Amino acid sequence: MSSDSERRLETNLGPGAAASLHLSSTDTDAIGEPNEQSRLLSDDAEGHPPSRKVKAILVYLVIFLYTCGTALQIVPRLQRYEEIVCGELYDSGPGKGVSQSLDCKGNAVQEELLLLLGGEKFFGIVPAILVVIAVILHADVDVANRYGRGKVLAFALFGIALSQAWVIVICTRIFPLPMYLIWTQCLLQLIGGGPYIVGSMLHLLALGAKHKRIRDVGESSSKSTAKETGSTYSRWLAPWNSDTKSAVLFKYHSTFIAGTAVGQLASSFSVRKGRNIWYPWAFGEMFVIVGALIALLLLPETIVENSTIQPSSSEAQASDNDGVSPATPKIDARVRYQEVLAKVKSLWKKTISFVKKNHQAMLLISMSFLGNLGYEALTMEFLLPYISKRYHQDFSSAGLFPTFGQMSQFILFLIGLPIATYTFQTGFGFSSRATGYGLALASCFALAFGALCLGLAPSVFLAITGHIVMSSGTGFMILVSSLVITSFSPGKATIVYYITSILAVIANGLAGLMYSKLISVGLRHEYGLSYVVAACVLFLACLITILAMVSNTPNDDQEI
Repeated sequence: MSSDSERRLETNLGPGAAASLHLSSTDTDAIGEPNEQSRLLSDDAEGHPPSRKVKAILVYLVIFLYTCGTALQIVPRLQRYEEIVCGELYDSGPGKGVSQSLDCKGNAVQEELLLLLGGEKFFGIVPAILVVIAVILHADVDVANRYGRGKVLAFALFGIALSQAWVIVICTRIFPLPMYLIWTQCLLQLIGGGPYIVGSMLHLLALGAKHKRIRDVGESSSKSTAKETGSTYSRWLAPWNSDTKSAVLFKYHSTFIAGTAVGQLASSFSVRKGRNIWYPWAFGEMFVIVGALIALLLLPETIVENSTIQPSSSEAQASDNDGVSPATPKIDARVRYQEVLAKVKSLWKKTISFVKKNHQAMLLISMSFLGNLGYEALTMEFLLPYISKRYHQDFSSAGLFPTFGQMSQFILFLIGLPIATYTFQTGFGFSSRATGYGLALASCFALAFGALCLGLAPSVFLAITGHIVMSSGTGFMILVSSLVITSFSPGKATIVYYITSILAVIANGLAGLMYSKLISVGLRHEYGLSYVVAACVLFLACLITILAMVSNTPNDDQEI
């Protein structure tokens, strides 16, 4: 399990999951048409669930355990990978002393290590792609609401824990298995859907934790909100007391960053003090499993009895004419294949037609794809080997450097973005769309400038500064997802959401291959080529963001 699963929560799924949050305000089917029931976002059951406050605490506890557990495993996992690769290349096992440490920072070892990490990241997109395709093609079945979001989340977490257990088996060298078999961990993540499903369910549960109906989570209000806050004390707390989707998203990501920072700090200090690397790795695995068990407590409130979208009147009439009930299962595999193929062709035509007619959609999709591609350079699988090799640090020391950037992210999501969003909308009267574009552009420039500093920094101090600046722009993907919702009607927003979700997964896979090679080439010449390329990609995203700001608003009358 790579830390990419963490970043995808922001985006990868990161971006996709964030978009799905905003889509919860309206029910639409898989091809963007309004429907009375939503596949993933329908109402919670009435039942007798735990109190809203208890459920909110449980949701954020699961988020913290999952992110902390995954972060705990990063440093020991990378260090163990390096030891194994070094031992295989130089025929020296662990415990050979200083000479092994020096050899393990050689170009040959680091290039092989980066190849392993890049392949791990690339093959990790398999579960995400299959899940996205399955969600699009099987719009008539709402698995999350049929079995409960908590149960689906728990199942996905168990799948991730199982995949990591497989990596541990390989790395223990109990059996002489090739290291390239770590790429097969993605097959075990198919159990439950992997990080994509985890991110989606955590986002939905975080949104629904305080509301009986997820669609009741409102959007940011206008100036009237400031007048309704009452006392000075209430006005100061208004950005955090708000029940809008943006406020919930900021709280979600604050918890996410806190879990990641705590896990990485604990892991780095543990390994740095010479303790066995298996301790933090085992604790991380245990945290993920405990998170899965706690997720089962959320089950009673997330089951919906009618979890199947009702057929349209035309479909029902056609079925009656054929004398077949709509619920009759299709036994002929060839017929089912033809149905799926027809649906793919229909979705493809509608998507292409929509994007061709709507330049705003094309610009937002480009922003999302380029943002994801550039943002991937910030993941720990690439950042830690780069810092370790270029600045001659072991992984336990290198693991401490990103915590400064994570602190800036925590402040950003907990304080910066809530205050900025609230101030622009209530104090200056900006619309949510204008606020989103302004903050997205600032975030994109921070990402690009930080990546450039990180790639060219001659010292550790400047590299940390670049990482902090880059981390301060991590709200870009959330803001782009929000712009998708505020720029289009619900049906069109659903179409754009699926496009950005699939492209985010593709960007994630491409980044695994691209950055692993660029880091290897750049380190031969003592600079971060991967971060220079990422900066160029992100500056291009900035230009597209400016074009999107000055372009005409989309015509809501253009139906696809």
